[in-house]
Formats: sequence, structure tokens, C-alpha cells
Amino acid sequence: MAQQRVKGQDATLSILQGSSAIAGLLVKSFDCTLQMETQVEGYLGEQTDRRDDIYNGVEGSMSVHFDDPSVFDFLVAAVQRAKDKTSQVEFTLVCRVQFSSAVRTITIPDIRFGNLAINFGGRTEYGEIPIPFSAKDFTIE
Repeated sequence: MAQQRVKGQDATLSILQGSSAIAGLLVKSFDCTLQMETQVEGYLGEQTDRRDDIYNGVEGSMSVHFDDPSVFDFLVAAVQRAKDKTSQVEFTLVCRVQFSSAVRTITIPDIRFGNLAINFGGRTEYGEIPIPFSAKDFTIE
């Protein structure tokens, strides 16, 4: 029996601040890249180059619409954490993917954000925030 492919409707994303999900973020799109690098080195007396791979963490982005004023509290907390290196605020990204036979959860702890822009593209367009992020590692359960 063939497995059904998953779609965006089968993925649920949340950004947690501590242990609480940030309210009002409607995830429009999401991408995540496991940063891999190949290092090639040649040595005298050897016929071919040696190769090694290096893991450099996770990078990605998401685009969100928002429907709750607490999204601005999230933006303030993200900026405050960037300003105050002693801050205990931690953000975690959780993506649950529902397959026909199982659920897998991708967890990316201690995410760090790039530039956060608030965009109202036009009179009839929803408010949107592109959220670039990076982290040291991830888990899949």
C-alpha cells in the first residue's frame, strides 16, 4: 500500500517562548536547512583527495501572519534577548508532521533570529513577518 505524501496542511508549527507557545502566529510558509559542508584536501603521495563532512547547525525561515496583539510581545522579547546576553529567554521551534501512519516532531531549541520586519504590503493584504532563524542543532522524534 502506497503512503500518502504530506502537505503543508499536515504540518503544525509553533514557536515557544520558554514552555508557552506564542499566540497569534499563523505560519504561512516554513523552510529549514541542515547546514552541511564538505571539506576536500589533497596530500602529496595520494592519488585522490580526502573528503570530510562538517555539520554547521540549522538555518531556516518562516513567514507568519498574525491575529493577536501578543505577537508584538514576542518581537520585544526577541530584541531584548539580543540586547541582554544574560537574558534567560529561550525560543524553541517545534514542527509536528502528521503522516498517515505516524507523527514525527522536529524540535529546534535555542533558535536565534535574524532581522525581523513587520510588513503591510497593501491596503487589502494581511500583516506579515518574515522570521529568519538559526540554531546549533535539532532533534527528530
